Amino acid sequence: MKKLYHEEELREKSYYDLYEIVIEERILDSYAATPTREQLISLLLKYRGYRLENKIREYNENGFFYVQQFLDRKLGNKLHPEGRIRIPYKIIIYNDLDLTREDNYKIVIPEYVNSSNVFLVNANNYLCGILSLEKDLDSMDEYYLVSKKEFLNLDGLKNSKFSLIFFKERDAKIPYEFYNMEDIGEMSRYPGKIDYYCIGIENFEYRELEKTTAVLCIDFGTANTTAGVYLDRNYVSKLPSNDILNGNIKLDEINYVKFPDGEWDYSIIYPTITYIENCKDVKDIKYLFGHDARRKLESNDYIVNGTIFYGLKKWVYENNKKEKIVDEYGNMREVERKEIIKAYLKYVISRAEYLFKCKFTKIHATSPVRLKEQFLNMLQDIFTLEIKKTGRREIITKIPVPRKEIKINLEKKSDKIENTETKNLTNEEILEKFGGHGERADELKNELLISQIEIDNEFAEEEIKAVKTDEINVIEQIMEDDEYITEITYVDEVIGKETVMEYEVISENAMDEAVAVLYNTIESGLGKKNYEEGTEYKALVIDCGGGTTDLAACSFQIGSTLDVAYHLEMKTSFENSDENFGGNNLTYRIMQYLKIILANNYINNTEISIENLIPYAKESIYNSINEIGIDKIFEVFEEEYQKAEKIIPTKFSKFENKLSEEYRKIKSNFYLLWEAAENLKREFFKKDDTLRTRFDKEKNYEKRNDFHITALRTWNLYINENGRLEKEAEFPKNIFTIRELEKIIRIDIYEMLRKFLDTYYDGGELQEYALIKLSGQSTKIGIFQDVLKEFVPGRQIEFKTKDNEKDGYELKLACLNGAIKYLDYRRFGHMNVTIKNEIPVIPYSVWGKTYKNDDVEIIKTSNRANENLGYIDKVSSVMELKLYLKNMEDDVIREIVYKNDIDFVDKDAKPLIEGLRMKISQNETDNVPNDITRFLVYTDENCWGFYICPIRRKDDQIWMGRIDYYPFEDKINEISFFDGEH
Repeated sequence: MKKLYHEEELREKSYYDLYEIVIEERILDSYAATPTREQLISLLLKYRGYRLENKIREYNENGFFYVQQFLDRKLGNKLHPEGRIRIPYKIIIYNDLDLTREDNYKIVIPEYVNSSNVFLVNANNYLCGILSLEKDLDSMDEYYLVSKKEFLNLDGLKNSKFSLIFFKERDAKIPYEFYNMEDIGEMSRYPGKIDYYCIGIENFEYRELEKTTAVLCIDFGTANTTAGVYLDRNYVSKLPSNDILNGNIKLDEINYVKFPDGEWDYSIIYPTITYIENCKDVKDIKYLFGHDARRKLESNDYIVNGTIFYGLKKWVYENNKKEKIVDEYGNMREVERKEIIKAYLKYVISRAEYLFKCKFTKIHATSPVRLKEQFLNMLQDIFTLEIKKTGRREIITKIPVPRKEIKINLEKKSDKIENTETKNLTNEEILEKFGGHGERADELKNELLISQIEIDNEFAEEEIKAVKTDEINVIEQIMEDDEYITEITYVDEVIGKETVMEYEVISENAMDEAVAVLYNTIESGLGKKNYEEGTEYKALVIDCGGGTTDLAACSFQIGSTLDVAYHLEMKTSFENSDENFGGNNLTYRIMQYLKIILANNYINNTEISIENLIPYAKESIYNSINEIGIDKIFEVFEEEYQKAEKIIPTKFSKFENKLSEEYRKIKSNFYLLWEAAENLKREFFKKDDTLRTRFDKEKNYEKRNDFHITALRTWNLYINENGRLEKEAEFPKNIFTIRELEKIIRIDIYEMLRKFLDTYYDGGELQEYALIKLSGQSTKIGIFQDVLKEFVPGRQIEFKTKDNEKDGYELKLACLNGAIKYLDYRRFGHMNVTIKNEIPVIPYSVWGKTYKNDDVEIIKTSNRANENLGYIDKVSSVMELKLYLKNMEDDVIREIVYKNDIDFVDKDAKPLIEGLRMKISQNETDNVPNDITRFLVYTDENCWGFYICPIRRKDDQIWMGRIDYYPFEDKINEISFFDGEH
C-alpha cells in the first residue's frame, strides 16, 4: 500500500527499512549502484514525502484578509507557464462540502512551482479560496486539488470567471507568512513584488447542495454499518457530472457509501466504533469513527489514550444513559449515549451527502424485528432538533433629566432632525409633535431652531442623511413636566422552543432486518422465475452479525395487481435471539487460543495442541455437546486461558488500582491480541484456499501455495516475567492452521444453532421451510453452513456468494439491498408489497413473590405479546416491588425493582382499560380493595419488553401510578468483550 512519509519519520528508520520501502514502492530505478542512506531519504521525500513547509493548513480567521492584501499589493509580473502547468477544464465546488482527492481534480506542475497551495480568485482578483495540493502517488508531477470548506469563500459572488494563481517554490513562504500575519504593519517587511502564474479555469461552477427525494438507507449494525441509496437520473436537477464521469456515482442503480480505510483506499463496510479524540468542549466533541479509530489504535501500538466504544447499537435500550468519556489530553466529560450514536450516524450521512452531492431529508434504517419501535423512535429522537423561538420585546425607560439641561439628541432623534422647517411650525404643532405645556412652546421652539442651526453647521449633508436613516430603535420625547426623557428599546429574546426534524426517519412501512434480507432474495429470484404465483413459501432467516444473532420466520406469496405490478404478501414473526452471539464471539475464541499458544511459547517454550485443549473428536463433537454441554467441552480450554492470563495479562479492569503504565500495557495487550484474532479470522475465512498463516509486518507478500501472512503494522506484546511486564517486539514464528480454528468456532456455532433450531428440528417443522436464508458477515464462514446441514438439507440453505465477492460483502449487504430495492419498487410502482408482522411469542416469564414468599407467575412464557397480562396485589404502603425475569429454561436472568411513588394521580383508569381491553376488564379494576395497590404487568406487540402500571384504591376512588417500561434484554445485551474482563 503506497503512503507518504514525513522526513522525521524517515530519519528514524534503519538503512534496511529505507531500502525495503524504495524497493516496494518501485522508485529505485534511478540508481545503478547501491544508494547511500541520504540518497534513500532524498528519493522518498521527492516521490513519497509530505511537503509541510510553507503550507497553509490551519484555518486562520484573519488569514484571508492578509492574503487579499498580498494579492492586491504584492503581485508582480504574470509569468507564462509555457504549457508546464495544466489544470482541469471544469471544476464544480459545492457549498458546505470539502474538496477532496476523491473529487479527482488533478493538476500538473513542474518541480519549480510550489506544491503546497494554490489560490482561487475571480476576475476582480478577489480571493475566493485557498486550496492545498496532495501528491498523486502514481505520478511524478500530478497533484490533487483539495480544500476544507472553511477555506472557500464563494457565497454571494456573481462573477463566473475564475483562475488559479501559482507561485514559484522559492517564493512560497511569502503568501504563507502573509496568511499568518497578526498586524497589517508587518507588510512593510516585504517591499518587493512577487511574480506569479495565473491559469484561467474554462468552466467553473459553485453550487448549492440540493435537497433530494431519494431515501438514504442505513444498516446500523453492532459490529459494522453499511449505507446506500438508489440514484436515478432525476435525483437532483443538476447532476454532478464530474462524479459521474469519475465513476463515483452510477445512475439508475444502487450506490453504496464508501468510507476511507485510512490508507488511501475505501470500504463499503464501516466498523461501528467510536473513539474520543478531544472532549474539552462538551458542545464540540471531536470523534474518530470506524477505520480511523482502528488506525489510531495501531499508530499508538494499541495503547488506548481516549475512550473507545464498540457495539453502539446495543445502546438502543438505554440511549439516554450517560457515559463517562476521556480524551487523549486527559479531559473528562459525561455525555448521553444517544449523542455518541448521533455523532457516528451523522458522519455516515455526511459521508453520503459528500459522495452523492445532495442533501438527504429522509432516512430509512433497518431495525431488529423485536425492537422496531424502540429503534426507530430512538433514531427519530436523535435527529429531531429543539431550536429557540425568538421575538421582540419593547422596553420603556424613563430617564430623569434636569430641566435646564434638556437637549435634543441629534444622533438618536431622527424625527427631530427630519424637521428642517421647525421655524415654520405653530406653537400648537410643536406641542403636538414634541409634547409640553402651553407656556413652554416658545422656549421649545427656540431650542429646536438652535439645534437645527447646530445640525447645519456641524454635519455635512451626507452625515445628516445617515442620521436620518439611522435604524436605532430609540425614541426620545420631552415629557410635559420637562423632567424625564423616555427611551423605548426593542430586544430580541427567547419566547419559546420548537422542534424541527433534521432528518425524517421513515417509520410507516419501514422494513425490519429479517424482512429486508428475505425481500432481497425474493426480488433477485423474480427475474429467474424461481417462484410460482399464488404459492405460499415459508422461510427462516438467520442473521448472524458482529454482536447479535436473530432468527425470524417468514412466509410469502407472489401474485400480480391487475397485471400492472407484482403483488407480494409477506408475513414475518420474530422467533428467537441471542443478544450475545455474533462475529465478536468467534473473534474472542480465536483470541483466547492465540493467548494460550503464545503464553506457552514465550514462557515454557512449549507447544500445546488443539487436541489437548478440546479433547473431543470432530466426528463426535456434536453428540458430545448435546450430552455434556458446551461448558464441559471448553473446560480444559478455559483452564489454560486462565493460566495464560498470568503470563499475558489482558483483563485491564483488574489493574485499575495499579500504576498507570502497567494498566496501559495490559490494555494494549488486549487490543493487540483482539486485532490479531480479527485479522486471523478474516484471513482464513475469506473465499480462497488459505490453510496456514502466521503474523508479520504489513507487506505485499506473494502467496505461496496455501500459506499466507496475516498482516499487522506492529507487534508489541507485554509478557509477565517475574512480576515485571517486559516488551516482546518480535513477531511470533507460530504457524496457525485453519483446522485448529475450525474446531474451536464449530462448537460455538453449533450451540447457537441448536438453541435456535432444536424445537423446529424435533417437531419436524424445518422440512416445511423452502428456504433457510443466511445473512450477516459471520455466516460467510464455511463452517457455519456445514454446521447448519446438521439440521437441514443443504439444498434448503441459501448462502451462495458471487465469485467476485471474496470479502463477503454480499451477505452483509443483503439487508441493505433489500431495503433499497423495496423503497425503489414502491416509488416506481413496480411492486405492491403488503407486510404483516406477526405478534411475537415471548420467550420470557415474569415472576413475583407473595407475602408468604410463594412464587407467582405474572407473565407467562410462550404467550404472544398481545395476550400477556397479569398482576400482583400489595398493600398500598409498599415502596418497592421486586420482580424476576426468567428465560425458557426457568433461570432467573434479572431482578427488576419498581420504585413505587407515594404520590399517585387521581386519574380515571378507563383510558388504560380501553387500551388493554383485550387483556383486562372493568371488573378487574373494580374489585381492587381499598388500601391495596394492584401492579398490572403487561406486554405490548410493538415493544420487546413489559410495562408495570400500579392502580390503587383509596376511599373507593381509583388512583393511577407511574407506568415504567422494562426491556427484556436490558442489561444482558450490554455484555461486552471490551469491558476489561476478558
